[in-house]
Amino acid sequence: MNPKHTIRITVVGDGDTGKTCMLIVYKDKKFDDRYVPTVFDVYSMLIPINGVEYKVILSDTAGQEEFDKLRRLAYKDVDCFIVTYAVNEKTSYENVFLKWAPELKRFSPKAKIILAGTKMDLRRNRPSHITTEQGKS
Repeated sequence: MNPKHTIRITVVGDGDTGKTCMLIVYKDKKFDDRYVPTVFDVYSMLIPINGVEYKVILSDTAGQEEFDKLRRLAYKDVDCFIVTYAVNEKTSYENVFLKWAPELKRFSPKAKIILAGTKMDLRRNRPSHITTEQGKS
């Protein structure tokens, strides 16, 4: 069956927030805990939804500032962004609102945005860690 629909999703967020791990777990169904910084990667897969096959193109981007211009190339024709933050890193959560949301609205104002908290296994009951309630707000 050839897919009649394509969905383009770009994943953004601060460096070391688990973007690559999240995508690899989704794609390969396995977890690798080694940190390998990504500059840019693209994963493509076919996903059936209600009997219709979709081609999903997932772009994995670098969160570091030195890759700002390169990362923005992945914003063209995006249907949806997944913005990640690490629940054990308050700065990454703050940057969702200070950096990522404004950047995405500027370069791709029509794209949908999904917020994803990562590294749930590393969250402790520390004041600096992001709670579920904060993530939902």
